[in-house]
Amino acid sequence: MRRAAHLILRRSFIVILAAGLLMALAALNSGTFLVNAQTVDPRERATNERQPPAKVMDAIGLKAGMVVGEVGAGRGRYTIHLAVRVGPTGRVYANDINADALAVLRDRCLRDKLANVETILGRVDDPLFPKAALDMAFMILTYHHLAKPVDLLKNLIPSLKPGATVVVIDPDPIKDADRGGTESTSREKIEREAAAAGFEVAKVETFLPRDNLFVLKVKDQAGLRPGQATIWYLYHCGYAVKTKTKLLVFDYVEKMRRERDPALQPPAHPALANGWINPEEIKDLDVVVFVSHSHADHYDEIIRSWEKPVKNIHYVFGWDAGTGPHVYSLAAPRAEAKFDGLEIDTVNSHHSGVPESAFLVKVDGLTIYHNGDYVGRMADFSTAPSNVPADMQYLKTKLKTVDILFGAASVFEAFNQILENLKPHVLFPLHYGGQEEKYREFATALKKAGIDVPVFCPAKPGDRFEYRDGRIITGRQ
Repeated sequence: MRRAAHLILRRSFIVILAAGLLMALAALNSGTFLVNAQTVDPRERATNERQPPAKVMDAIGLKAGMVVGEVGAGRGRYTIHLAVRVGPTGRVYANDINADALAVLRDRCLRDKLANVETILGRVDDPLFPKAALDMAFMILTYHHLAKPVDLLKNLIPSLKPGATVVVIDPDPIKDADRGGTESTSREKIEREAAAAGFEVAKVETFLPRDNLFVLKVKDQAGLRPGQATIWYLYHCGYAVKTKTKLLVFDYVEKMRRERDPALQPPAHPALANGWINPEEIKDLDVVVFVSHSHADHYDEIIRSWEKPVKNIHYVFGWDAGTGPHVYSLAAPRAEAKFDGLEIDTVNSHHSGVPESAFLVKVDGLTIYHNGDYVGRMADFSTAPSNVPADMQYLKTKLKTVDILFGAASVFEAFNQILENLKPHVLFPLHYGGQEEKYREFATALKKAGIDVPVFCPAKPGDRFEYRDGRIITGRQ
């Protein structure tokens, strides 16, 4: 009898243990594992059965350590699952326009001991996420409620790290037809509005019973083609150009920028999107840094600190700056270099006793010219003969057309000759960091001088332009 009772107890324990394991597996599959069941609303359980958090998070590649921005987080139905998945080394920025809902979410995170969630009260057109912070932006059952979807998507871009995705999960009008399909979003609408905001639909998943899952990527991050570029204004003579395979950085400075205006300190999250180079943002890119000459408004030693964090970086100097791994000093008149798919030619001059170069760069089906301070004279401006006509004839033997030209925001004979010879498709002005209004004055003066070239005028560091098919398709003219 005693042995039989022992066997019964043992079998009962095994049955209970097995049942517990099955419940744990079911919870894991639904995505509620490690989430406090007391804070899960019964209505949420039904919606989560339709949109199983674990299954969704697996499909979108959400992993520990990632930083996610959730648009329309509300009371946190999905936020708590995102927070558990990214873990203590990750972070979730939970956005909504409803302050009361975010207050409920904060209380919920306190009860669940989720310290990696930060709430953000946004606007209908801007979630106000930190700049260059997100590995992924996420919205579920939110898109069809957006009052200004195109504007909101546009304002997401500065918050995204390179390669980051935007995930949109919303009811499909056909799948949801039995409920009227009024709170839904068609694939055509998503594609149209994403394109208008600068995104493209990289992937569509249809495994959910009522919803579609869209993965959006910024167009250039989804893959630039040869002859295409994304351009950021970085202040003064500094620009960054992303091509199919390279990130080119020209005449980037920080020290002079801070000294000229103490208010222009690096932001909490420096990024191309706000006109600063953050090595963490570019560390996985193939980077080539160009410096035309050694004056403080063109050269900042901070660029050399990028060598350690950036895996693949080259430096091209317009004077004899020494040698070293991945360093090219193009000091000779009309110097040239070829490496890693780039072809570089220079023309040279002197400015206040300092040697300097203008760069002609051919890469990924593009020809880019950065003028620096080149004026075509090798000695005193007023007496030395001008080499501009001969130098331009030399460069014309190296090219068919100039796609993008960066040049001084001044109408004077030497620069006019450069424009008339190189005939760029688009022109970006230089040399007025902190006085960017002068770029528009230059564009007006150039037009009055009868020089017909499209001039694109950045208003502030971080302004971004998209170059496609010989023209700028987004950006300020």
